[in-house]
Amino acid sequence: MTFVTLIVILLTFILLRYYFKFYVKLSNLPHKKGSFILGNLEKFTGKLFEKSTRPLYATVFEAINRMSQSYREEGIFVIWLTWIPFVMITNAKIVEAILSSNEILEKANAYQMFFPWLRTGLLTSGGKKWKTRRKMLTPTFHFQILNDFIPIMNHHANVLIEKLRKTNGESVNIVNYIPLATLDTISETAMGVSIDAQQCPNSQYINSVFDASEKIQNRFFSILHKLDFIYFRSQSGKQFMKSVEFMRNFTLNVINKKKEQMLREKKDDKKSNDDESSDVIFFGSRKKKMAFIELLLKHHLDTLKADGSSELEIEDIREEVDTFMFEGFDTTSTSILFTLFLLADVILKPRAPINMRFISRHNQRYDESTRF
Repeated sequence: MTFVTLIVILLTFILLRYYFKFYVKLSNLPHKKGSFILGNLEKFTGKLFEKSTRPLYATVFEAINRMSQSYREEGIFVIWLTWIPFVMITNAKIVEAILSSNEILEKANAYQMFFPWLRTGLLTSGGKKWKTRRKMLTPTFHFQILNDFIPIMNHHANVLIEKLRKTNGESVNIVNYIPLATLDTISETAMGVSIDAQQCPNSQYINSVFDASEKIQNRFFSILHKLDFIYFRSQSGKQFMKSVEFMRNFTLNVINKKKEQMLREKKDDKKSNDDESSDVIFFGSRKKKMAFIELLLKHHLDTLKADGSSELEIEDIREEVDTFMFEGFDTTSTSILFTLFLLADVILKPRAPINMRFISRHNQRYDESTRF
């Protein structure tokens, strides 16, 4: 028996053990039968291996949405993408029970695809590290702090509105607009850096963010690319790491410049959030608050030891900043897109005039300084 044969047998045994372990646990939940190797993937996509210019994940998401409708009453069901099971939940009470749990803190193996980019930030970490980081970061999202960022949010929202107005009422794909607006907003509120994504959508940083996000989505549905030693030797894996390296260096550059600024202010006996201080770091020159990055750097400096070590190292700050950059633009833009689709559906229905009158009256209660 050759060495290769032994490896194949061993891997097959591990795979079968993994598969049946979860199959037994999840067999009582609603599910559709699928094959051992592909699971439900082939049924979802029809001719799985037929060449198509459409991304595989788009086809799979549509199929999952259709399946969600058929299991609406149950509120929960299982799908198998290859030999990996995913429990899908469509019931709010079940979601609440999971999200409010103090025990379900470990992340699924799929999150490991983010490790090269985000390391073990708040999105990908679990257990003790997640609890510690969550406790430390929670004050950053105090309502008053968020109010301080309203002018920044309004500014980028107005840029978006002006760009849409220039289309002269023609139909546009808002997917090409919303993510750039949210990227502008999160970069300036989280990092204090104006990247002007809406005005300069082809900059290297913006291209790197979108490239890395898309490649993770594609990898999620690729059987061979789930294995690191194969993926990072592929063309897609190499390009992914190139984008990640650029974003990592960009973020570290911003952090180090802000740290130098805070040290200078500390030396001059000034507070880092003094309204008279300049927060110019990389792009642009507008004064801005950087509550998120300042909180992390303050903790870093407060726990700095004589040997240069700290409870929160620069790399720790980098992974949290990159985490919130990704989460802030990706999840927010997705939520806004779905909201706009739903609003469009409402406006096209007969009750639209009543809804629009309500919105008009609602907006009159707020002045320009607090209106989003």
